[in-house]
Amino acid sequence: MIKKKYFMALALTLLLVISFSTISLAHCVWVESPASTSLNEEIEIYSYYGYPDGPIEERDQTELELYVIDQNGERHNLDLNEYATYYNAYTQFSDSGEYTFVVEREPNRYRLQQIRDFAKSVTLVDNNLSYSYQSVGIPLEIQLVGSNIINQDQVEIVVEVLYEGEVITDSEIELFQSLEKGTINEAGMSYQEVADVEIAADGRTTFVINPEYNYVLETDYHVDAAQVEDTGLFISEVRFRSTLFLANSK
Repeated sequence: MIKKKYFMALALTLLLVISFSTISLAHCVWVESPASTSLNEEIEIYSYYGYPDGPIEERDQTELELYVIDQNGERHNLDLNEYATYYNAYTQFSDSGEYTFVVEREPNRYRLQQIRDFAKSVTLVDNNLSYSYQSVGIPLEIQLVGSNIINQDQVEIVVEVLYEGEVITDSEIELFQSLEKGTINEAGMSYQEVADVEIAADGRTTFVINPEYNYVLETDYHVDAAQVEDTGLFISEVRFRSTLFLANSK
C-alpha cells in the first residue's frame, strides 16, 4: 500500500513537472510598435512575455531590456515600465529613418538548457519612407526580405531566419494573427495561430497576410553550448527564440 502511494505521488510529481516545463518553454517575448509615425510625435511601445495566442491575463513578468537601433546603426536604451501583464515605454524621433525596437530577455536556465529570447519590431519615421529589409544583427533574427501587394486585403511577405547573420533552414516559423483589426493599444492584442511551417529549403519562407491586422512571427534554434559564449556551468544546449512583430499598416 505504501509503495502504491509512493508511485502515485511520484507519477503526479512527474506530471506536474512535465506540464510546468511545457508551459514555461512555450513562452516567448515580443515587442509591438506602430508601423510608422511622424517626426516629433510621441509613440508608445509595448512588450510582452507569454504566448501570443494564450489569454492576455496569463502574460507574465520577467527581466527584459528594450533598446532602439536607429538608421545609422546606433543603439539607444529605453526605460521599460512594468505592469502585471505587459511592459511599455515612450519615445519620439526628431530625424526621419527606420528605427528597430529590440527586446532581450535575461538568459534563463531550464535543466541543462539555456534559453535566450529576442524580439524586434520596425517603425518608419516619415510616411514617405519604405522598409529597407536590413538585418540589425541580433543573434537569432527573423528578417523581412521582400513584400508584394496582391490586393487591398492581401500582402505577400518573404522572410528569412538568421543565426549570427547566416541564413538557417533547419527550423520552423509560427505565424500569429491578431483577432481584431486596428492598431496596438494598452489593453493588448489577442492572437491566434494561423500558420506553422518549416523554413523553405532556400531559406526564404512566404506568407500572405492582411495589412489591417497585426502579426507575430516566432522561431527558435538549438545550438550546442560549446559553440556559444557565456553559457555558465553544466549547460549542454542553448535554445535561441526570436520574434518579429508586423504592425497594422493601414
